[in-house]
Amino acid sequence: ALVAVSVLFRPYEVLGFWFESRVDNRYVVYAESAAFLLISILKIALVINKASVLAFAAAFSLETILASLLMWVFFKKSARVGLARANWGAVKHLLGEAWPLLISGLTLVLYMRIDQIMIGAMLGDREVGIYSVASKLLEVWFFLPTVICISVFPGIIRKALTDRKEYEERMIMLY
Repeated sequence: ALVAVSVLFRPYEVLGFWFESRVDNRYVVYAESAAFLLISILKIALVINKASVLAFAAAFSLETILASLLMWVFFKKSARVGLARANWGAVKHLLGEAWPLLISGLTLVLYMRIDQIMIGAMLGDREVGIYSVASKLLEVWFFLPTVICISVFPGIIRKALTDRKEYEERMIMLY
């Protein structure tokens, strides 16, 4: 239940996409980095004080909440647009169309975690912990190419509309 609270703040990720669409990722990086650093310090304190699993679950949710709130503050400070009202008919339609993606996402999460479930069943909790930390350290390296692609892709797409040759050259340079 504590971890599930973080899901309520996931819609604020849209603000990150808004910044990315304007190739202005600094606010996304500021918000997520600040939240990550503050909660990492909190987690270290929790480890030192031998806190319960519930405290770590709360810290996990707090990181998402903090990043979302910071993203909102940056959006309000820098954006010159208001937020649109929800079109509930469109929301219902999109959710109806998106159910295959939802199932795909759930199976992807299961696929990404099945290795930890198997290690836990075969070797034990300690080994799952070691494997989980090693996996997280490895995932850090996936971040860099993602940031580069997110940063340059809107400009490349704009070139596709005006100069096809330049668009293709930029795509080749990106890859």
